[in-house]
Amino acid sequence: MKNLDENIISDIIMSDDHKILAEQFSILTINSEGYFLLVGNDYKIIAFNDNFHDLYLQYFGLDVSIGDSIIDYTPPERVEEVKIIYSNAFNGIVYKCELDLPLPNEKTIVFKSSYRPAYNAKKEIIGAILHSYDITEYKELEKEKENAQKQIELDNINFRALIDHSPDMIWSFDLNYNLINFNSLFEQYVNAAFNIQVKANHNYIEVLDDYPKRDLFQKATEQAFSGKTFKFIDHNVIDSVELWHEISFNPIFNVDTKKVTGVACISRDITEIKTNEKRLLLSEKRQKQAQTIAGLGSWHFDLKTKISSLSDEALSLFGMKASEFDAQYSTLLKHIHVDDQVIFQNAISEAVLLKKDFSLYYRILKDDNSIVHVFTDTDFEYDDKGNAIGFYGIILDVTERVTKEAELKKLLFLTQKHNEWLNNFTHIVSHNIRSNNNNIKSLVELLIENTEGDRDLLFKMLKTSTNKLDETIYHLSEFVKFQNQNEKNYTLLNLKKEITKSTDGINQHIIKTNSTIINDVSDSINLKVVPAFLESILMNLLTNAIKYRSPDRPLILKYSSEQIEDFCVLTIEDNGIGIDMDKHRNAIFGLFKTFNGNSDSVGLGLFMTKNQVELMQGKIEIESTLGKGTIFKIYFYEKN
Repeated sequence: MKNLDENIISDIIMSDDHKILAEQFSILTINSEGYFLLVGNDYKIIAFNDNFHDLYLQYFGLDVSIGDSIIDYTPPERVEEVKIIYSNAFNGIVYKCELDLPLPNEKTIVFKSSYRPAYNAKKEIIGAILHSYDITEYKELEKEKENAQKQIELDNINFRALIDHSPDMIWSFDLNYNLINFNSLFEQYVNAAFNIQVKANHNYIEVLDDYPKRDLFQKATEQAFSGKTFKFIDHNVIDSVELWHEISFNPIFNVDTKKVTGVACISRDITEIKTNEKRLLLSEKRQKQAQTIAGLGSWHFDLKTKISSLSDEALSLFGMKASEFDAQYSTLLKHIHVDDQVIFQNAISEAVLLKKDFSLYYRILKDDNSIVHVFTDTDFEYDDKGNAIGFYGIILDVTERVTKEAELKKLLFLTQKHNEWLNNFTHIVSHNIRSNNNNIKSLVELLIENTEGDRDLLFKMLKTSTNKLDETIYHLSEFVKFQNQNEKNYTLLNLKKEITKSTDGINQHIIKTNSTIINDVSDSINLKVVPAFLESILMNLLTNAIKYRSPDRPLILKYSSEQIEDFCVLTIEDNGIGIDMDKHRNAIFGLFKTFNGNSDSVGLGLFMTKNQVELMQGKIEIESTLGKGTIFKIYFYEKN
């Protein structure tokens, strides 16, 4: 349209008649996008198109009229300049310019204008033609382009500065393998490695001509050309020094077409990382070896994620493999002995609450039902604000130590018992047998001296003494048999059935004494015990209850059971004559201790009962009230 407007101006031949001239001018410019004005040599307006009229009316509020002087519509500060421009046109000089036209709305319109002489048919200058067109949008685009170019130049400077200061080697090339950009580190490397001074547009393939891993780089390039990022680790040994680089080939896409236009490459030196990884792997290997040798494992628990991590040795203690452990705290807890789970959880909760480290002994129950005793020593880790975020520690297998301690404890117990037995044995030999022996010796001497006296009485007394000696020797043999009993001969027995067997054995005596036996022991209780010990315990307590029943009421003997921690507790309760506990408490389980005045009491039964229970790692308790009855509680240890 601009060229069309120029043709209109150059080709127009004006009439000398202003009216005809105006009509002619209007017809020629009616469809033009430009602004046209025709003035005479006297500066008076002859004609203009609608665009020109509307411009002055819209932006300046001036209603331009034919016959007025153009000077009247010119700002005072430009009057002289406009007169000179038109005067030159009147003299045949063409003047072109760009004019910034400030508007009242603080905007500026930029016009490109030309002032040309207007000729009549005789080629005489009869005035001037002003032709303007709005180039504001063009100027704005031009300015944006200029700013964009400046920004590109600035970005290039910044990008160059950035990549030059990068610790990574960076370069890029187009689809023809011509280098586009590269930093100084790449330039130095290529110069040192290949003795090539690289420049922009240098062919990248030539750089790799003698490189041993050219095929790998070529594959990475082809992947990037296809639109995929390709990464690999490059390992080299130079002058006996290992070097690792992580290299990535990344496609460059055209913003508009989305097609690959080149490849951007980054080579990052990861030698330090790889060296540290090797050191860490070696350290972990040595740590695993040390942990295996020491039976020591390590573990870590994240309080936020609830994720646990265990070393291989720790997993072995729990009876798990790495592939079987899902890193969940709940899985870890399931492998802790059910009796120790609450203790374990409470220890952690208390430690978190009080922000203190903790140590703990607990048991691990493996899938094969074997038990591992472990010791955990744990330290907490905290964030910058002092909040506990996790804990880590060691897990030490102390099964052997715990077993040896238990064996030592048992050995000390047995030693103590053997000492007690030895003392009791010495007492029997030195006191009971000696007493009976001296008595017999005196009676024999009296029989020798008294040949005529009451020898029948002496013989009767001698018989009584020998019977007592025989009884003492019998009890002594029972005592020795008890000591020699093999306490390790444990057998699984049903408690209720064993009680029934003991009561059936003296059933006639129970009926004869009008006694009532109540067996409320659970059918499901099975105990590992020494059979001879259990039989002796049940029979001694049963016969004692019948022997010391009350003369005022029939005997009621009740058996019941309950579970208390690691013990099955058998309660045997009777309504017999009872015992004065204030008087006899310390003598109840003593050897040859009697306290009810029965002539047939020996004082061996309860002594043996107590020792048999204790040999099976249990204990016995007694409660009794004189005239009301007695309650025995026998604690059978279930872990035998």
